[in-house]
Amino acid sequence: MNIGERDELITIMNLIKLRDSNSYFDGYVINSISTNGIECKKLPINYDINSLISLSGCELLSETSKYGVTKSPSKSKADVYINNVGYSLKSIRGGRPTIVNHTTRPGFERIMNSIGLDISKLDDVINSYWSLRSSNVIGEDVKNSNPNSPFYNHINLFKPLLNYFIFNGTGSSDSKFPASKLISIKNPLLIDTWKVYDETNLIDLYWDKLVFSLRSKKGMPKGYPNKLSLSSKLKKPSIDKWVKFINGNYGGALHIRVS
Repeated sequence: MNIGERDELITIMNLIKLRDSNSYFDGYVINSISTNGIECKKLPINYDINSLISLSGCELLSETSKYGVTKSPSKSKADVYINNVGYSLKSIRGGRPTIVNHTTRPGFERIMNSIGLDISKLDDVINSYWSLRSSNVIGEDVKNSNPNSPFYNHINLFKPLLNYFIFNGTGSSDSKFPASKLISIKNPLLIDTWKVYDETNLIDLYWDKLVFSLRSKKGMPKGYPNKLSLSSKLKKPSIDKWVKFINGNYGGALHIRVS
C-alpha cells in the first residue's frame, strides 16, 4: 500500500470521527460518511486516530475495514461520500497523480460526444503535438510550463475533459461512483491541511503543472495495426487519426499527469 492509499484510508477514518462528533466540514455538519454505498460504522469513544499512522499497510486495512472503510474499486471516482456528496481523495504526499491514463482517440471521442464537444478541435492540438515532436522542438513528454507546449493555450478545451476524467469516469465508461469534489490532503491527521476543490477551480490550479505525452505500447491496442481484435478493428479508423510511427513504435495513446 502506497502513501497516498494510506492517507486516503486515514482521512476517511478522521471524517467518521467528525461525523460522530457532529462536526462541520466543507460548510456543513457531517451526518453521513459512506464508502462504496455503505454507511461507515461508528468509532469507539476516544478512538485514537493518531495510532493508525504506525500500522503496516495490512494492519491499517484490517483496522479500517472493521468500520466499513476499504480501498475504493479501481473505477470509482468517489473515495468517500460526505452527506451523500462524492469526494475524491488525493494525498499530495504520495506520487504525482495521473489524470488521463494512456487513452487512445476513441475514448476521448466517447466522452466528447457525451458532453457535446467537437473532437476536431482536439485533433488539431494533437496534430500540432506531432508536428513539434517530429521537428524535435518537444520530446515525448511536454510540460505545460514549456513555452512550446501545444496544449497550454487550450485550457477551455481541456477543462471539461480533464474534469470528466477526475470526477466522472474513463475513456471506456462512466463511473458507478462519480465524485463532485476533490479533497487535497497534506496530512490526513490535520484537517486544517485539507483543501476542497471542484470542477470550477481544480484544473486552473494544476494547468501549469500538467505533462502531456502521446505514448506507444502503453494504452495502444494489442496487435496494432494489423493483428487487432474485432472490437479494436472497429475502432481503428478513429485510433489511426492520432497515431504516428516513431522510434520503431506506433504511438497514439494520450497520457496526462501532474508534474
